[in-house]
Amino acid sequence: MQTTAKVKAILFDVYGTLLNPLSIETQVSQLVPADGLQFVTLWRAKQLEYSWLLSLMNRYESFWQVTQRALTYTCRRFNLSLTPTQSQHLLDCWTQVAPFDDVLAGLAVLQAKNIHLGVLSNGNPSMLEAGLTNAALRPYLDPLLSVENARVFKPSPRVYDLALQHFGLDPAEIGFVSSNSWDAIGATAFGFQVCWLNRASNILDELGFVPAYQTTNFTQMVEIYVKSED
Repeated sequence: MQTTAKVKAILFDVYGTLLNPLSIETQVSQLVPADGLQFVTLWRAKQLEYSWLLSLMNRYESFWQVTQRALTYTCRRFNLSLTPTQSQHLLDCWTQVAPFDDVLAGLAVLQAKNIHLGVLSNGNPSMLEAGLTNAALRPYLDPLLSVENARVFKPSPRVYDLALQHFGLDPAEIGFVSSNSWDAIGATAFGFQVCWLNRASNILDELGFVPAYQTTNFTQMVEIYVKSED
């Protein structure tokens, strides 16, 4: 269902939406040559799972710490023993995650329309700054809103409220884009005009909230928000 309020700012999730976590497979495969993709997939899954569990326990650790813990677990699952240098090399991959191919051009189109663009991410500020700079996306995105300021992870409403505090807008005046269905649903429940960037053509989770828009690529998402501005 589409809403009618004019979107005055668009915020993006980062990992899985702007940046492709699976792109670090090449670096990981240097240490896990037989199972690089499986290793990264499990590492990413545990990274998210730990963020949810910490939030439910009313505990908070930075996303960098969560990523470290998820790496330790994944190494144990793969019976992989790493030196401290090797572990640091893998962690540093999270500052070198490649953007999806359609992102840079799409952000340029939205910026040309004078739409305020930023991110709202689980990543801590240093991860976001380094990762988006290395991906050449930083010039298009400001602010970089991090859960660090709420000390809880998405999809807590306290995270989405960071956008209201920053912009001073009503929820319906803020567009939000995420490839994660749970994030898209959380932002929809909060009241944002959400586009679920469903790159994998998954089925929406049954939680009673349906994002205003759904697309399979960044270009389609851009067209939706540009049209809403006209």
